[in-house]
Amino acid sequence: MWLAKYCNFPWIGRVYLLLHSLVLLMKMHSYAFYNGYLWSTLEDLHIVEGSLKKLQDGKTKDTSSATVEELNELHKFLREELAAQSTTTPFPTNLTLFNYFEYSMFPTLVYQIDYPRTESINWSYVGEKVAAVFGVFFLMIVLAEKYLYPIAIEALKLRPLPFREKALEYPLILLNLTLPFTLMYILVFYIIWDAILNAIAELTRFSDREFYGPWWNSITWDQFARDWNVPVHRFLLRHVYHSSISTFNVSKKAATRKCPFSFFFFFFFFFFSLPLTTS
Repeated sequence: MWLAKYCNFPWIGRVYLLLHSLVLLMKMHSYAFYNGYLWSTLEDLHIVEGSLKKLQDGKTKDTSSATVEELNELHKFLREELAAQSTTTPFPTNLTLFNYFEYSMFPTLVYQIDYPRTESINWSYVGEKVAAVFGVFFLMIVLAEKYLYPIAIEALKLRPLPFREKALEYPLILLNLTLPFTLMYILVFYIIWDAILNAIAELTRFSDREFYGPWWNSITWDQFARDWNVPVHRFLLRHVYHSSISTFNVSKKAATRKCPFSFFFFFFFFFFSLPLTTS
């Protein structure tokens, strides 16, 4: 009984929980993938070091110069690969509960051991962004009540009419929705990618503030996809695009097509798994 009551959220709450759950899933995947790769690299390093030790002790028959040179080159690469990840927290000392919790608070979807950090929190900047959040929410409410809600009611009144009459009225309704919907899209974009993410970044002293690029100047779809949501673009670039090429040996074009389909598949899967009624 209490579980059904707990899950009986309005649609706004469900959308928020859906998006937040997707963010946490993507963060967990990035954390596990990144550290899993480093762990396999560390194991390979131990194997190579063991092989070199056996060669030095004369316990291995194949002691050709080519074999020794290859092992030394591989040993150097593995050591540099691990050392390049962090200068302050060598792997696997980063695998702590606090490290994961801290990463889960950062406004990023791609895990790495070290992030650029600010020295202190600018509380006036945080106050500015918090005020922007509530101010933009107020504008969104006014915009929805004054311009979107009346048009939606008008569209609902057309439902009993014959299809021919509705086909004549719906284009005008969509035309009337264009301007307020565009304004609502811009406000939603600002409140999430500028106000909220910058406030979280300041509170966590996360200094990488590139959450979006100049998407309004985009002339191609791929440029828009890269600029309007930089955190998701970086996640797809590492964990879908490059992973598809290295793991499944697919072409760059196939990996590019896989990115949006992988993301939207999980999005719609969780969306349709939510109950649609509130009664």
